[in-house]
Amino acid sequence: MKDPKTAIRDYETAREAAPDWLRERHKSDLATCAADADRSRKRKPSVEPAPPSWVSPGLEDRSFVSPPTERHEPGSIPGVWSELLETLDETSER
Repeated sequence: MKDPKTAIRDYETAREAAPDWLRERHKSDLATCAADADRSRKRKPSVEPAPPSWVSPGLEDRSFVSPPTERHEPGSIPGVWSELLETLDETSER
């Protein structure tokens, strides 16, 4: 991770919104990010932190995302997750 000190704030903000199936991964990633932030010598953020006033729209407002491509129960693991995770893991190894 190139900027763990900035990313850790986003991880902490996302903690409450993470679905049950993602919380264990989130906890592990947050611990890794915190350790990286402690070791980081980077002083100037690469990106600005997310605005604190942004509130996620409710489930009824889907105007901010593309239409769903599959049906799954709210809170369950989407079918695309395993493919996305493989891509993210490959990208993070670079």
